[in-house]
Amino acid sequence: MSGKIVARQVDHPSPALLIGLVRRSTGELVATADAGATGAGTISVTSPVIDAEQLFERVGVHYQAARGAEDGIFVEIRTSSGGIDWTDWQALHRDDNLTDTWTNTYYIEPAAVPQTSRLAQYRVWLTGGDPEDLRHLALTFLDVSDLNAGPVARLLTGFRGALGDLARGLGTENVAMAAPTGASPVLAREDWGADEGLLRWTPRYETWKKAVIHHTVTSDGGTDVAAEMRAIYYFHAVTRGWGDIGYHYLVDKYGNIWEGRQGGDHVIGGHAYGWNDGTFGVAAIGDYSNVAPTSAMQGAIANIIALKLKQLGVAPYGSGSFTHEEQRSDGSWVDVTTTAPNILGHRDCTYTVGASGGQTACPGGKTYAMMDGLRRLAQSAWDAGYTVLTKIDPQMAHAGYPGQKLNVTVLVTNRGTQAIPAGTKVNYRVISRGSVSATGAGVQLTKPIASGATGSVVVPFTAPPQGEHVVSWGLQAGSAWWSTVYNDQVREIWFRSKDWSADWEDSNVPSKWTAGETRAITVTVRNDGGRTWPATGTNPVKVGYYWLSTSTGNRFDAPSRVALPRDVAPGQSVTLTLSITAPVYPTNYTLVLDLRKENEFWFRDKGLAPDDTQVTVGTDFKARYTLPATMPPFESGKIATVPVVVANTGLGTFPVTNSYPVTLGYHWYDARGGTAVWDGLRTKLPADLLKGKTVTIDAQVQAPPKGGDHRLRFDLVQEGVGWFSEHGVPMSNSLVAVAGPVIPVYAVAYEPGVTTLARSGSLTALPFTLRNNSNFTWSPTGPNPVTLSYHWIAADGHVVQWEGLRTKLPSAVEPGQSVTVQAQVAIPAEQGTYTLRWDLVHEGIAWFSAKGASPFDQAVVVGPPPTYGGSLDVSAVPASVTAGVTFAAPLLIQNMSDFTWDPLIALSYHWYDATGKNVVWEGMRTPLTGIAPNEVRAVTASVLAPAVAGTYTLRFDIVHEGVTWFSFNGMQLPSLTVEVKPAGYAAQYFPPGTASGKVSGTITVPVLVQNNGDIPLTPGEVDLAYHLYAESGSVYVWDGARTALPTTLRKGERAVLNATVRVPERAGTFTLRFDLVEEGVAWFSSRGVAMSSTTLTVN
Repeated sequence: MSGKIVARQVDHPSPALLIGLVRRSTGELVATADAGATGAGTISVTSPVIDAEQLFERVGVHYQAARGAEDGIFVEIRTSSGGIDWTDWQALHRDDNLTDTWTNTYYIEPAAVPQTSRLAQYRVWLTGGDPEDLRHLALTFLDVSDLNAGPVARLLTGFRGALGDLARGLGTENVAMAAPTGASPVLAREDWGADEGLLRWTPRYETWKKAVIHHTVTSDGGTDVAAEMRAIYYFHAVTRGWGDIGYHYLVDKYGNIWEGRQGGDHVIGGHAYGWNDGTFGVAAIGDYSNVAPTSAMQGAIANIIALKLKQLGVAPYGSGSFTHEEQRSDGSWVDVTTTAPNILGHRDCTYTVGASGGQTACPGGKTYAMMDGLRRLAQSAWDAGYTVLTKIDPQMAHAGYPGQKLNVTVLVTNRGTQAIPAGTKVNYRVISRGSVSATGAGVQLTKPIASGATGSVVVPFTAPPQGEHVVSWGLQAGSAWWSTVYNDQVREIWFRSKDWSADWEDSNVPSKWTAGETRAITVTVRNDGGRTWPATGTNPVKVGYYWLSTSTGNRFDAPSRVALPRDVAPGQSVTLTLSITAPVYPTNYTLVLDLRKENEFWFRDKGLAPDDTQVTVGTDFKARYTLPATMPPFESGKIATVPVVVANTGLGTFPVTNSYPVTLGYHWYDARGGTAVWDGLRTKLPADLLKGKTVTIDAQVQAPPKGGDHRLRFDLVQEGVGWFSEHGVPMSNSLVAVAGPVIPVYAVAYEPGVTTLARSGSLTALPFTLRNNSNFTWSPTGPNPVTLSYHWIAADGHVVQWEGLRTKLPSAVEPGQSVTVQAQVAIPAEQGTYTLRWDLVHEGIAWFSAKGASPFDQAVVVGPPPTYGGSLDVSAVPASVTAGVTFAAPLLIQNMSDFTWDPLIALSYHWYDATGKNVVWEGMRTPLTGIAPNEVRAVTASVLAPAVAGTYTLRFDIVHEGVTWFSFNGMQLPSLTVEVKPAGYAAQYFPPGTASGKVSGTITVPVLVQNNGDIPLTPGEVDLAYHLYAESGSVYVWDGARTALPTTLRKGERAVLNATVRVPERAGTFTLRFDLVEEGVAWFSSRGVAMSSTTLTVN
């Protein structure tokens, strides 16, 4: 096998509009010009025949979808060798591990085709019926088996493949051995024919703490697993643009373990979004959504994980604190620290703030179902130990100049059960482009190293010729390497042999910026090359930066570079402060810091990794509105056009083309100041609005459904981010008379949250979503409120109960809006089959069904009353927690009821203080859905600790939502004494006692903020905001405007902030309470930090 990959990518922009044939599901052709008018039915797009211009055996696909349409796109391919005989259409399945969420691009791993082919066609099904849902599609044709080589090369390839088949199955299936065993062999990159010329990635390192299990969503490799490995490698490295294979290790159905990503232990992979730093990925080759991995594959997964965790001293079945990243809705990232198992399934790796699970089905349902078993297998192997296992830690830099002589201290830790004998040699090999290019002389250990002990030697090392290499460190007995004799683990370290090299040690680049803003950034960089960096002279070394757009690839260079304060010799570090200005266009960027040898080269030109940080540049929310002197007439429910002049008064661009465009909206307020319509129609800006520019927009405004005097207030909104008024931008304010009454039209859409109901004679609460399709607002109050009710109909059609219980709406529901309620239902006492007919009622006027709105019927079989029971094991719940913090509590729960628990059954808890007084009854809920009678399940509950420190009693309980607590039905509750420690968050606010302002204006209030907590308050992560309360004490505004901290405040430090406050729209006296907020996480007041109080007088 040559290892050479022959590949070609074919791109089709807008396939449905420009290239393919579009058909309705009936088969009827749709003209391209009319393709956008096909309605809501499913359409298909079939490509013309595509000539790959090479032979291929696998096809990968990636496509860009319109946002929100991705789940309605399904891809099929068929292939042919000559255009006469075609394969059947083959359905392909996307791999969510590879998704590019920012560009909304989805990837399908290379799929094996039934025959060697040269031609292909694709067919894409679009269930949304809109051709524009598919923005772009590309096919990657792959030959990973020398199909395009000459006949002699193909003959040799087949012969080598046959020899490879004979070697399969040599990987051990035995994991839980009673005594120490030898380590499993790991097949190297050269064993699967890695084309090292495809590498486009500079390795980086972070100590591994966890293992993550995946599946590749490809074929299982059939009889040529190495070919499958090469296909995955190409798709990850080239098509996806990751520069190398994403996983560290891959295992096949025969039990073989294959080396994946280059760079050795602790190298950062590309396998789990947000969790790559500090984890290693182990992928099962194949798709295990519905097929279970073979026992040999299970053993290989457990073996390689046990082996690596044994080296690290991490228990496979344990858990521990781990910090990963999660992405907010605006694209920015935040560090999140949790207690996580040491072996995770990929779907456990949450990377979206507020989501549960990793937003992927990986490692497949069948693999995930055996996660506990895999942890136990790995733990058994870890406990049994290995006869020979070493952990080698060379204390060497990752770069040096060619020929440089270095003395490398090498630490050797014996993780095996047998002593490492004196005289064993510590040595290295230099691997260049997949082949050994040099071998060191090595140094012998002068004394043995006992099991569990660490020894050290100093090994002379000569830097190899210029280029990038892997230095493989290991032990030798004579000339025999332990990795060959004992399958011992080598330690690979990536090494750049260059005159010039740099290691970016630290920078304080924040992850969130505002468009056009300038910040002072401090960076520290170390010279780990062989040449001194001159600070002065003809061609000094300077520091520069540029911004790289994640979505477009556009690059924006800094206007100048910063000089070094002094010459920097090899091994020395230097710290500099740079003044950096963000781009004016808000989107996601990579901020790249790099060194330049003036008039000669950038360090990146020599293959040296710059310092790159993923950054979100947000909109600079500053605008002004100008309205016409005379407004057009408005009639209830009708649409009018209002010309509005919008001025961009900020430093950045208002975008219209990215995923979060800025549009013009509006709000209607009634004569009493209440909100009549909040989410008005949107009018798009004609183009990106640059800073300092204005544009006139013909805003489309729909009048409110009721006539009378109203106030119309225009407000820009960045979709998916927020209204400009929420960021302190004053809205326009126009008094408008709306003509005409409203003739009510009754219409509703019912969406039940539960389809199965409770037992006879019981009272239950069901989640129910109602959409207002009427032309009037549903009011929950007043003489004629709208409520949800129902009728019970017997099997023979007679009405058992007409007037069901009423469920009030939680708030007014505008036309087009939806609301979710907990519907109260009394189940008939007599068992049998019924129809439960849901019906809204306009109290005192009519049932909605009597006004032509269709009710919603559910078939219900009423059974005997339930028996409630459960057993709780709380022995693993922490006995000491932090006040005001939500912590994870592991429990074992046994269902001792006579029914399987549905979504209304949840685990909760009650808190009691030291006197026995109940301080929290309604604890947080943890779902117990799907636990069958007598089943025992491990559950991790989320528990919010009391805000005040002290000694408490914690009692877990199970609740049937809307019906009863299990403790009310005789279930015994275990008691646990918990010590609640003071929280690390503490602050004080010192605002003036009074403030005043005019209606709808903006004022500035000076507030002295002091950090009394242990946790630093960092700009961009923590802001000062406020809550506004009316005279009655009710909340008038909760989410007040933000004021950024001027600098990081550590414990005891203070700063004065000029807080921006938006004055209410009516006169009166209000209470203004300032409160710090950790954006996307929590208010400080929710952690027990007392707010301030200022009396605000509005004139």
